[in-house]
Amino acid sequence: MLKPFPQYSSITDTWGDIGNANYNALQISLSQRTWHGLSGTLNYTYSKTIDDISGVRSGYPIPSNVIDGGHGTTQANRIDRAVSTNNIPNNLRIFGVYELPIGQKSQFGGKHAAVRIVAGGWKVSYIFSKTSGAPLTITGVSCQTPGSCYPSYNPNFSGPVRINGGYGKGVTATTFASVSYINANAFVATPGNSGYNFGNVARTAPYNLYNIGNYDLDMGIKRVFPLYERAKLTFQADVLNVTNHTQFGGLGVALSSNAFGTVSKQNNSSRDIQLVAKINF
Repeated sequence: MLKPFPQYSSITDTWGDIGNANYNALQISLSQRTWHGLSGTLNYTYSKTIDDISGVRSGYPIPSNVIDGGHGTTQANRIDRAVSTNNIPNNLRIFGVYELPIGQKSQFGGKHAAVRIVAGGWKVSYIFSKTSGAPLTITGVSCQTPGSCYPSYNPNFSGPVRINGGYGKGVTATTFASVSYINANAFVATPGNSGYNFGNVARTAPYNLYNIGNYDLDMGIKRVFPLYERAKLTFQADVLNVTNHTQFGGLGVALSSNAFGTVSKQNNSSRDIQLVAKINF
């Protein structure tokens, strides 16, 4: 396939803004009513979103002889039908409150005024979340075709695509760019015929490659102290990212970059403790 209008360097192929998408999900919600001071809710969603919208190769059918691998399509955008860029397969949330069993009406410390004053009335809250990463979109280089530039699968590649362990394993603040977690040899950056063919890599999640997921645990403890009449003192301590784990980000997906497959930043914040005291009257 020759480049469209080779005598002009700025000609682009324009098509109508038409796309198709569908979403299917399993949603589970469990709720625990207050029981011995404990209440909680679990929400879980397992879902899949498919579309042919973002990053299309062409708005027209692509013949087999102009796409690497020879698998064309007679329908516009059919070759770009894949999981959506915002597809998050797993989404889990668990949250609730636990009132410590110490105080006037509780099983511990009810007969001791000093214990009730110091330890009674405290409530612990928690929020735990865990989500999958979104699908990766691998981009090529030097495409001479209209639309997005996608590479091709390397027909001679047989090794593992994911390498060097989990994303971020073994890196430090000074070695981000030295460890790649995706094998660039799995792809051919420039499609056949010096870029005049369309690349055949899936628009998203080639080799089932997904971005970095995340989990987070936040907790807090709160107590209200009566002062006089309608005045109350509230003390609260919150801990964000209790486990102090690092979520890596900035995963390189451009085959033209030396940073392909490497992580370049930290997406979350380190453990943070907040103390709050206020008087309501």
